[in-house]
Amino acid sequence: MWRRTAPRYSPPTRGAAMLSAMEALDASAAEAPEALAARRIAAAAPGAARDAEAELYRLLAPRARRYGMRHLRDGDAAADLMQHVMVLTLAQLRSGQLREPERVLSFVLGACRHTVMGERRGERRRAELLDRYADAVPVADAHVAPRLDEARVADCLD
Repeated sequence: MWRRTAPRYSPPTRGAAMLSAMEALDASAAEAPEALAARRIAAAAPGAARDAEAELYRLLAPRARRYGMRHLRDGDAAADLMQHVMVLTLAQLRSGQLREPERVLSFVLGACRHTVMGERRGERRRAELLDRYADAVPVADAHVAPRLDEARVADCLD
């Protein structure tokens, strides 16, 4: 009895069909609410589109926070990441440095990824420095409290 071979995988679209599918995705992304808000911020004078900034924050901040929760596993660190990335995003949009405001979601998620990688790199660097120089650092005595010069304080209060 002969054996059937599995059909080879071929992508569903190729060449021009693939490009038209990508263009259709770009067109739908350009009409997304976050893309519309980003374009309004980029087109306005810095700080003039407060309503668009609030809308963009409302749409994208939860995504940045979820990214932080998934990758940092700490609520406070995720909130810090969210604030940092949203401030960076708004600053880039206001200054016109974000070349494609329609792709603001990609920018936010990329900024989250790079910020988390930078934080992890810093943690590794601090751990390596601590391992390398821990024996050379003197231990501070936490039990010795500074003495208060009571006579001098009394003179100041009089």
